[in-house]
Amino acid sequence: MIVNKSIEDLMEELGGYVSLIEYVISNIGNWKEERTKSRELTGITDSTFDQISKKIMEQLCSSGVGLHNGYIVDVFEEALANSIGHGNNYDASVITSIKVIKCNYGFIIRVRDSGMGFNPTEIARKRKEGEDGSFRYMGEGFRLFKESGVPISFENGGTTINIALYKSPSG
Repeated sequence: MIVNKSIEDLMEELGGYVSLIEYVISNIGNWKEERTKSRELTGITDSTFDQISKKIMEQLCSSGVGLHNGYIVDVFEEALANSIGHGNNYDASVITSIKVIKCNYGFIIRVRDSGMGFNPTEIARKRKEGEDGSFRYMGEGFRLFKESGVPISFENGGTTINIALYKSPSG
C-alpha cells in the first residue's frame, strides 16, 4: 500500500533506527539487454540482479522478517528494476543505491536512483483515470504496491522508494 510517510516516520513506526547496510549498484553492463530478452517469459534473470535480491532477502529472513507475504520479494524487485530502468535509463555508469535500515521492529529497504524522478501521485491518478492510451500499461508497479499491503512511500521527487517491513511476531 502506498503511504504518505517520510523515512523518519517509517523508522519511528518500526521502533527507531538500529543500524544500516548499504549496497551500491554500478557497472551493470548488459543488464538492459538480458532483462529485455527474458522479461515477458521468465522475469528478471540477470545474475547480478538476482544475486543482490537474494542476498538482501536472505538477510531479512535471517533477521526475523517473514517472507510469508509473497509480495515482499516482488515489491523489492519492482522497485529495484524501476530504479535501474526508468530512473537510470539502464546506464551502467549511473549509481543505484540500496539501503537496508534495521529498526527495532523491522526494516526499511530504501532504493534510490540518480534519475530525474517522477510524480508518483500524478502517475497513479493518470493510471486510475485511464487517461490517454500511453498510461494503459504504465504504473504496473503501483498496482503491485497497492495490492501488497506493504507500506511504501516515495521521496526526493520520486527518485527514492521506501519499503517498510515488519518483523514476524516470532522473529
